[in-house]
Amino acid sequence: MEFKRTVVAASVALLTAVSFSAAAAEFALNADVVVIGAGGAGMAATVKAAEAGAKVITLEKNGMVGGGAAFAEGLYGIETEWQRVQNYGLSRAEAEEWIQKFHHYRANAKLNRLFLSETGKSLEWLASHGLTFEAIQVSPAETLTWHVVGPYGKYHHGAAYIHALQDSAKKLGAEIMVNTPAQELIMKDGKVAGVKAKNNKGDTYTITTTQVIIATGGFADNKDMVRNVLGKDPDRVKSSVPLNKTGDGIQMAWAVGADSTSTTSVMHPGTEGKGITFCSDVYLMAWQPFTMWVNNRGERFAPETLTFEMALAGNAIESQYGHYGWAIFDDAALDYVAEKGVDVGVGVIVPSTAKLPKIHAEIDEVIAGGCETLFKASSIEELAKKINVPADTLKAELEKYNNAARTGHDAEYFKGGQWMRPIEKGNFYAMRMQPYYYATCGGIRIDTDMHVLDKNDKVIPGLFAAGLDAGGLYGDSYSTWTSGHAFGFASWSGQRAAENAVKALGK
Repeated sequence: MEFKRTVVAASVALLTAVSFSAAAAEFALNADVVVIGAGGAGMAATVKAAEAGAKVITLEKNGMVGGGAAFAEGLYGIETEWQRVQNYGLSRAEAEEWIQKFHHYRANAKLNRLFLSETGKSLEWLASHGLTFEAIQVSPAETLTWHVVGPYGKYHHGAAYIHALQDSAKKLGAEIMVNTPAQELIMKDGKVAGVKAKNNKGDTYTITTTQVIIATGGFADNKDMVRNVLGKDPDRVKSSVPLNKTGDGIQMAWAVGADSTSTTSVMHPGTEGKGITFCSDVYLMAWQPFTMWVNNRGERFAPETLTFEMALAGNAIESQYGHYGWAIFDDAALDYVAEKGVDVGVGVIVPSTAKLPKIHAEIDEVIAGGCETLFKASSIEELAKKINVPADTLKAELEKYNNAARTGHDAEYFKGGQWMRPIEKGNFYAMRMQPYYYATCGGIRIDTDMHVLDKNDKVIPGLFAAGLDAGGLYGDSYSTWTSGHAFGFASWSGQRAAENAVKALGK
């Protein structure tokens, strides 16, 4: 388990730094289809176009393929063969209705419906390239629609997906150019005519093509776009795993007249501070449903079981003054996760029921190291002072919470009684929680064939967008009731964009 938790940090460190050589050269290339981005959508597009007979060049700005998909775990699917073998009966119609209501009908209903109708076909195509899946329900608040990717050689989950498609791309003769970000689109008479790119040596490429698929994975690491497009404070609401996603594809599309869409992000709760690392045992305490959440006033503000729906938990924390909250727990909570394991893991990287046998010592070590986001006290009044909230308020909130835990009825937020335990044993702890996001979603307006649309609602000939760059999938929030929706859509939309790009070539 510890190995899996370090994969993200180790993999990000492999991203090759850009350094320009004095001996730069200029190259002229040509392709039937150019794919910009080699992540979940881009790799699916690359393979799909290549197996249809197209000459494909894929440009990737980082030093390796994969992007955020390499760290993802599973894809959304409905009415699939993997659900059938488990006698799971949620229908596509039920899922479609729930999705549209959740997104307040601000999502593109036709696009969502088409995606849901073809998730099984999309997963079966991936299976034909050597991938396996298991449909699972990742939390009590979700559905059995998350198709976790099985091992491919020595790789697991999203990394398995990427390596399987990379192997297929190589066999099909597709050219993948890493450390080579696209710079701009070349247009002629209102149509796509090519792409300009530059590698980390300073070499420039002019690639002649009539079909371009943008799949650069959103703009999670572009602070200006997070502030001005997403509408969030990037200093308080942060990207979980920086992967150099700076919205390049979206900006290239906008530069040639593409229409924009509303955007959202895949939110989740988390914490940071001296001595705390992403997905460490200490970090996991910010995800547990048996804590009591309070804001800067010391007031409880939400049912803590929102951690079962991570996007909603992130939203609730972000909505508080200063965009933060405190998770309050006691020694009994630490004993529980040490002996019985966590109630909420992080996907399948850290599964539910994973035990944290050293959590007492690890928390003490972090606090002794001067962490500014985790505090320990022998009384609730002392804890209130340390986190700068009114002691009377925090004490009253805790008494009310403990009474609710003993009776099994939360009259304030209706939190399930099985997740409420009195917070009163031994020492008290407070962990500062902050909102984070795994990815941004949306930006480029498309039709159901993945064509990019201009501001007059017309197709820009030869230009497609897929994955997180494409808009229309969500309202104001991502939903984990449909776990894997973004990854599933990335793969499906990459495939669909490639099919339509090849169709336009007449192949």
